[in-house]
Amino acid sequence: KQWYQRRVAITAGIAEREDKKKEKSAKNELQRLQNIARANPQTKARSEELSQTVKQAHLATASLGRFTDTVANEKKAKAKGKHQKFAPVTGNTTAEKDQSLKLINKITSKTVTVDKAKAADMELGNVAKRKRKDDDMKKEKSTDCDSALIPLL
Repeated sequence: KQWYQRRVAITAGIAEREDKKKEKSAKNELQRLQNIARANPQTKARSEELSQTVKQAHLATASLGRFTDTVANEKKAKAKGKHQKFAPVTGNTTAEKDQSLKLINKITSKTVTVDKAKAADMELGNVAKRKRKDDDMKKEKSTDCDSALIPLL
């Protein structure tokens, strides 16, 4: 009986070691796969790009995607962009009153405030546009004249 009990204890220890070894190898394999995924960011960027394209395709219909079929496990597209924020209708109205008075005073004031730097930038931009336009006109005229002078042989 003693030899049998020792044999059972030894085989139990071997089985326990084998289980631990399998757990460690499974953990190592999981870590290896995670490292590969972490090292290759293109897969994540590619999947985000594809999902963005799918969302754009859904919204590109005349119904803005209300009646398009969705694939299983697909997230619903959220409307992105600027949303207008309205002031509360009830409550403290002094802020609205101050804003309205400020606008009225600005409209009815006799003095005009001019941002000189902005005006100068606008004028320089207009000058540059006019110069480009004049240069383009000169080029067109020169090409018209060149084509008109065909030598007669």
